[in-house]
Amino acid sequence: MDSTTSEDFTPTEVTPTLNTRPCVLFTFIVGTLIGGLSIIIGLVGNMLSLTILGKERKKSSTIQALCLLAVADTGLLLAYSPLPIIGIYNSRNVGVFAGVYSFEVARICNQLSTLLTMILMLQRYVAVCLPHKAKQLCTVRIVNRISACASLAAVAFYLPNFFLYSIKTRQDGIFYPVSHPLMHNAYFQMIYSVILTYLVSYIIPVVSILYMSVAILRRFKSHSNTIASSVSSQHARKDLTKSSIAIVIIYVICQSFQPIRRILMWVYDPYMRIQKKDNCNPDQKKCRWSNRCQFKQHNARHKHE
Repeated sequence: MDSTTSEDFTPTEVTPTLNTRPCVLFTFIVGTLIGGLSIIIGLVGNMLSLTILGKERKKSSTIQALCLLAVADTGLLLAYSPLPIIGIYNSRNVGVFAGVYSFEVARICNQLSTLLTMILMLQRYVAVCLPHKAKQLCTVRIVNRISACASLAAVAFYLPNFFLYSIKTRQDGIFYPVSHPLMHNAYFQMIYSVILTYLVSYIIPVVSILYMSVAILRRFKSHSNTIASSVSSQHARKDLTKSSIAIVIIYVICQSFQPIRRILMWVYDPYMRIQKKDNCNPDQKKCRWSNRCQFKQHNARHKHE
């Protein structure tokens, strides 16, 4: 996928001696069973959250942020919905379309979820640590405005990724991606795809969220040592804050997989050499499970020519 011509990614005939069953089985187990089950559970959970919290979202800025976060997570799950389809039908066309477009939409939704998590924690941070500013900053209107700006920022930041590849069609109707010149710009790849992307999607959000979480926990500890309050409203606020911190813990764990994956890709040189041999940029996630067998078939055939 490192040329703008169709010759470097047009699939060729399948090598009859190559056993593709492990690839198909892996795709079915991970993509269809595990991925599909996770998507279904996530969608059901988000629908329940919206049903339960939706009635109170206009009364609390934190609940409104939770509802918006559930909507963003739903969009993320829907963007990953091609995974079970790839696993069931081993559809190359679905895999190529998902790699070029659907997974980029998922990155936008993931970034929006990240920003909404920051907004959620900011609301709790102001309410707990800066209570004198809560009336001005902890309002549903402010949450909606910041969330709208966050949505536009996420779309604008990841918009260049939609111009890295385009989809072409072979004579037999099979899709194949074609890379654009921007994909081969070394400065673009290093500055945007690596430095800026990880700063915006992981480093800055995680540091900010952890800082606010620690400040909230310290505030709770000092408050519990001085005042033994039994007011029900205060207990409700504490429970809401604890729920927000639980969301943060889950968020940090889930978001840490991608940087760990990237570090392992740097550490294990054989992986990088294999990816280069397959003419695929690992940062863009274009080598999905459904295509790896075909990449190997393509390489194996050329080795015998």
